[in-house]
This record gives sequence, structure tokens and C-alpha cells, in this order.
Amino acid sequence: MNRTLYSFLWWLALPLVLGRLWWRGREEPGYRAQVGERLGFYYGARPAPRMTFMVHAVSVGETRAAEPLVEALLARWPDCRVLLTHMTPTGRATGRALFARHGERVIQSYLPYDTGFMVRRFLRHFAPRICILMETEVWPNLIDSCAKARVPVAPGQCTPVGAFAAPRPALRHPHGRSRACDHDGGRPDRTGRRAHPLTGRAARGGHGQHQVRRGAA
Repeated sequence: MNRTLYSFLWWLALPLVLGRLWWRGREEPGYRAQVGERLGFYYGARPAPRMTFMVHAVSVGETRAAEPLVEALLARWPDCRVLLTHMTPTGRATGRALFARHGERVIQSYLPYDTGFMVRRFLRHFAPRICILMETEVWPNLIDSCAKARVPVAPGQCTPVGAFAAPRPALRHPHGRSRACDHDGGRPDRTGRRAHPLTGRAARGGHGQHQVRRGAA
């Protein structure tokens, strides 16, 4: 589908989407909280500059599945912050319960609806270094906006947790970007295997091989 048409349909459906959100809030009050975040509006000061990894976990199942990855990121990069985004209040509550002990190193927000305007405001506000999607969802405007902002998009289910186990200095792109920005997922080492774009380690072949791709609409 043409992305312009897709965005237009989102704006057209937005009143219905917000009405459904309010309706669901009758039984689950959490749906009526932080509605501004779903529209790309944030109150209060912008988070202090810090290397931020965005992990998108839609609901409860994805949030629990993200736990080993989030813990590994926090362990490997002691100065980093993880931005955990959700679409449901139950997912948000689960994330709060799992990571409350980390304090401000794990922050949470709803992912805004997939319109270019809202997504761009989200990226400017949080300035993530990478966007990790725990499910293979299609968010054309999010992926396009990430590409324009030079924020690489990675599928969470292909990220080997073990690669983050040993604390090492973050690898930097020669021009200041993360190596994860490389569209080929890392350069081959002497054995011909590609290096993990976040750790620099050679990725093993087979089912667990890491694949990071630069998002494009």
C-alpha cells in the first residue's frame, strides 16, 4: 500500500481508534491513561541525553519475552537506558513490575499511532540509538522515520542474548553511528562469518544468527 494513502487512512480512522480506546477504558482504566503518548505528545522535561535502546513489546507476552534482552543490554552497557514501549496497559504494567528495580535506567511509553507526525515527535523526544521490535509487526511510518533519523531497526527475535553477556565498550561507527546502522548486518571476519552489529562478535550460522536490517518503507 502507498505510504501516503496508509497515513491518510490512519488519520481518517483516528477518531474511531480513540473512541475504541475510551470504550475499552470502561473495564480497563489503563486505556484512558497516558493517551497523549499515543499521539506523540509528552509532558514534562525531555529525558536527559543518554545512549537509549528502544525495545518495543506490544503486550504482556512480548514484554516477558523481552526480559532477557533488556537485562543483557543493561548489563553490557552500564551507562545506557532502555526505552520500553507498549500498546496495551497490561504490557506496560508487566514491564513496570519486571524492571522497577532498575529505576530510571528503564523508562516506558506507549508507542504512538503510526502516522509520520506522531512518530517523528516520538523519535525527537526520546532519541533512541536503535529500535528493536519484539514482534514482526509492520509499522511503515515508524520504519521510514527511523531510517531518515539513522536509527537502525532490528528484529528482537533474531537478537542472541548471549552476545550481550560480556561487558565491552560500545562499538562506534567511524562517523559516529552505531555499527548496527550498517545495512549488511556487520562485516565478515576472517572465517567469512558476519560480525554481530552491536557487539562485533562473529555470528553463528543457523537459526540463532542475528540479522539487523536498516528499515525502509
